[in-house]
Amino acid sequence: MKYMSLKTDLRIFDKDLRGILKRGNNVLVLGPPMSGKRALLIRFIYTGLKEGEAGIFVVTDHTVDEVRKIFRDFGLEVGEYEKEGLLIYVDLYSKTAGLRSDEHNYVRYVPNVGDITTLAVVLNDLISDVASKGRHLRLAFDNLTTLFLYNETKKVVRFLHVLFGKLRAVKAIGLFSLDTCIPHQDVLTIEGMVNGVLEIKKERGEVYVRFRSFSFSTDWARYDLLVD
Repeated sequence: MKYMSLKTDLRIFDKDLRGILKRGNNVLVLGPPMSGKRALLIRFIYTGLKEGEAGIFVVTDHTVDEVRKIFRDFGLEVGEYEKEGLLIYVDLYSKTAGLRSDEHNYVRYVPNVGDITTLAVVLNDLISDVASKGRHLRLAFDNLTTLFLYNETKKVVRFLHVLFGKLRAVKAIGLFSLDTCIPHQDVLTIEGMVNGVLEIKKERGEVYVRFRSFSFSTDWARYDLLVD
């Protein structure tokens, strides 16, 4: 099966980079907290749902209800996709924070952020299920920083190595957000494992992005991640 480029509704990928984002790729979305990374991941997942793809949204520092509200605040209705089993949330936050965890068909709970073994099993089962149905998949991981806060770096790296390989094997595509506040060496380690890095920064209230990979990079450009 060929690697196919896909639609994201984000100009940086669909026009400026001429479809560089392809099935089987894993991309790191790197930037400081509150810089717009979550907005990009939400747009990425929603566009896939509209294209008939399945979506997995991993939540590490918000409840699922909070993330669902962000979708609605952006004017993106996902209720039907949840009912159809096309959008599944993996919630690492609620049980870690001791919050009430209501059972829904569209949510899978992990006991705590430090339980990477259970997280790996949950994601493997979900990815395999989508692949068995012959449907394309997008995975958005929001946010890797929390994993580093609760786990040893080597453990996180091993988990990601396996997950990246699984996504490549089924021609799925993953976007993984990471805050720049973690140790620089950890950032470099993850950068060496992905197909490219989309950097985001904020200056004077404006959002700027650039993409870089082993083969090329773009200049910084101002973006409105909600409408571009």
